[in-house]
Amino acid sequence: MKISLDECVDQRFRKELIGHEVITVQKAGWAGKKNGELLSLAAKDYQAFITVDRNLYFQQNLPKLQIAVLIMAARTNRLADLTSLAVQVLQDLPKLNPGDIRVISQMSYYLFARAIVSKTGLVAPWAFSNALRSSVKSKVTSFSFTRRTISA
Repeated sequence: MKISLDECVDQRFRKELIGHEVITVQKAGWAGKKNGELLSLAAKDYQAFITVDRNLYFQQNLPKLQIAVLIMAARTNRLADLTSLAVQVLQDLPKLNPGDIRVISQMSYYLFARAIVSKTGLVAPWAFSNALRSSVKSKVTSFSFTRRTISA
């Protein structure tokens, strides 16, 4: 899979994405571009965009874009914290379709996913609760958002 790695993600994280063609925003020459323009550029040549920008979901109309967006919600943006999400990222990447938005978070940061749900009304509260309950055993959780559903 061809992946664009946002400039706010530690560039060294690309080494964790074994088996994928990863280019950073800086290497593509897109550093400093606004999110809308950046996502439009990435959608032309890449299948997925990985970021730690938790506000991206609220700023852009992501489902209309022809690129999957994966948001990593870790304790910090440091490589050590992001690396703990790498296994889940690798598992989720093949499941993504254009327009999908997936949040991968450390369990303590599930509130970010919950904030998206409550702010956008994308899912019934019971669906979120069931997804959360089923993921309690794991410290890393993945949530996918579409216009009406959430899955874990």
